Amino acid sequence: MIDLPYLREVFDLLKRGSHLSPEDEPYFSVLASRWEAYRSTSRQAGLRNVLNNMERFGWLKWFGNDEFRFLRPFHRVFTKCLEFSSLNANSASPTPS
Repeated sequence: MIDLPYLREVFDLLKRGSHLSPEDEPYFSVLASRWEAYRSTSRQAGLRNVLNNMERFGWLKWFGNDEFRFLRPFHRVFTKCLEFSSLNANSASPTPS
């Protein structure tokens, strides 16, 4: 796993809707200097949460930290969920007022 300084603190602030600025040191500096790594980690955590929910509903089973298997033929449902998620993300972009 990537060792990112202040990872928990940065995500806690962002999760609560904070906007980090140069006044929010040292969090701003580490986020600004390694934003791609933080973004990648955030995306991985989001996917992990989706998969954990699917496990809770009985749709998949984890076989270690990075290996899982779908338990029923829900791969089609999962593909549709990804499509809808992509459409939702595209439609959530800000529109000019």
